[in-house]
Amino acid sequence: MVWSEAMAHGCFLNAKRNKKPVQDCPRMRGRQPLTVFVELWLKNRTLDEYLTYLLLWVKQRKDLLHLCCKKLKILGMPFRNIRSILKMVNLDCIQEEEVNCKWILPILTQFTPYLGHMRNLQKLVLSHMDVSRYVSPEQKKEIVTQFTTQFLKLRCLQKLYMNSVSFLEGLLDQMLR
Repeated sequence: MVWSEAMAHGCFLNAKRNKKPVQDCPRMRGRQPLTVFVELWLKNRTLDEYLTYLLLWVKQRKDLLHLCCKKLKILGMPFRNIRSILKMVNLDCIQEEEVNCKWILPILTQFTPYLGHMRNLQKLVLSHMDVSRYVSPEQKKEIVTQFTTQFLKLRCLQKLYMNSVSFLEGLLDQMLR
């Protein structure tokens, strides 16, 4: 956390007088939280030491800061880890996203609602999302409808790259209306 000398000094004096921990610096009330910008590459099966520390740090200061990620790459990580990270990131900050994962139906349906909250997304890269061989035609239609509904919320999208996204095969006209 970054503090100016005046704010840190004011909090220190106040804390010294009260002789008990100060939950909130009086000078910080009503101020905007600190914004922390990161680029995230989620590529390992487990969280590395840096990412683990960052997420813990953000969680401990959830009311004092916003975690903004302009570029997000998901290149293969268990979705439970991805979900916990997406819950901490301000999704409106994401401008570029790349998803290169061999996800099955349940994973894609869990991810899709997060996509709809990325309202400032300008570039989206989707690769190797082959779920069609695992689903019935009815399920495929439901997935496409859910995905399309969220995709149509991406009003700022300027670039779309898709490679091996078989669940949308023959259905791009619905998505790009």
